[in-house]
Amino acid sequence: MSDINQPADKAAYELDVSDAPNKDRFDITLRSRVDRKLCLTRDQWPSKAGQLHMGSDRAQLEVGNKRLPAADENFGYCPGGCEVFEIPPHGNLSGFIAYEAFGSAAVIKREKDRRLIFSAEPYFCR
Repeated sequence: MSDINQPADKAAYELDVSDAPNKDRFDITLRSRVDRKLCLTRDQWPSKAGQLHMGSDRAQLEVGNKRLPAADENFGYCPGGCEVFEIPPHGNLSGFIAYEAFGSAAVIKREKDRRLIFSAEPYFCR
């Protein structure tokens, strides 16, 4: 039986988010906790510019009592499927989400009470 798309349960990984105001972004790291390779589709992870494909589905910025959705970027259609990130057993995948994904970086930087809410759904791959 193939388990290529078997979702990884939350115990299989941890998602760390840290605010990096000196870089106008949130650094994120997905860490594997298991002895199997994890996969994550490209559309679930930020681009090298810190943007997200259909971002409002994946990330919100909580500032005070408001939640701001990430901008809905469109990375396009991938015939035959998009790139898949492979995370080795007990390995990491690192990236960042730019403040600008939620509006003006200068305005967001001035907010003292800010928190990124981000989701990713890795699965076990071959």
